[in-house]
Amino acid sequence: MLITKEIFEANVPSARMPERNTSVFDRLTVYFGASEKYLINEIVTPSLAYLVDADLQFLAQRFVCLDAFLRVIHSLDLVLTATGFGIVSTESTAPASRARVEALAEEVATQRILVIERLVIALRQQPVWPASVQAAVLIPSLFFRPTYLQSFCGMTLTQVNWQLARNRALIADGHLRRTMSNELFDDLLLKLRAASLSDDELQLVNLCMKFYAYFIPAEEPTPNSPHQAPSSFSPHARMLLDAIIEHVEAHVDLFPVYTTSRLYLARHAAGYENRPEDPTFFFM
Repeated sequence: MLITKEIFEANVPSARMPERNTSVFDRLTVYFGASEKYLINEIVTPSLAYLVDADLQFLAQRFVCLDAFLRVIHSLDLVLTATGFGIVSTESTAPASRARVEALAEEVATQRILVIERLVIALRQQPVWPASVQAAVLIPSLFFRPTYLQSFCGMTLTQVNWQLARNRALIADGHLRRTMSNELFDDLLLKLRAASLSDDELQLVNLCMKFYAYFIPAEEPTPNSPHQAPSSFSPHARMLLDAIIEHVEAHVDLFPVYTTSRLYLARHAAGYENRPEDPTFFFM
């Protein structure tokens, strides 16, 4: 993948420097290959590495630029200039403060998270990608988009918040699985990766998103208050789990996978009835 100074600075404007000054770009060139390798092996998959889709190419270039800069940002002696950040070239020039560098790193990391989201959305349309290991890693939950953090949970998108949200989403998945069955949840997840959910399935997923919205921002009990009731099961969250199973049970014809699940069979198992012809008679 060819990354020029112009392409790099278009994708990382904060690193833009005067035309003749290539100090930041020169230090990055050795990292572009590692970032491209990560892109191919961890996101796109090798089988799709040479797609000619223009949108994917643009997003791939953007990812490589952001990822490479993030790899090296803390090892550069950055200085804040009128046009952005440059590398300290004289002993009389002090590097940018740690706070400024950390703020820049967080900004670049957030942009990297968002470009991965855009790549995932585009890759869901490709015929091979949804069944790949990369798809399973990048869409491990119905709550898989970083932009959901703000739109559903009212939380600011940062590296830390997104990692916490992903962990909480996996816990929420466990509650959803116990509510709608593993089989139905897995079926929804597979179709979500392939962007092939029906309108009825989307309606169920939207109910799940409301549950995530209450569950993910909730605080767990702290060591100082171990007996505090976890807010993750607020009345709203519990009501949404009830609403989800009521919706599924009321529309079992729309979710045939659920009717063959172990959970459905357990819920609808017929109770034993004493009959005169049975060799065993139970007294209640």
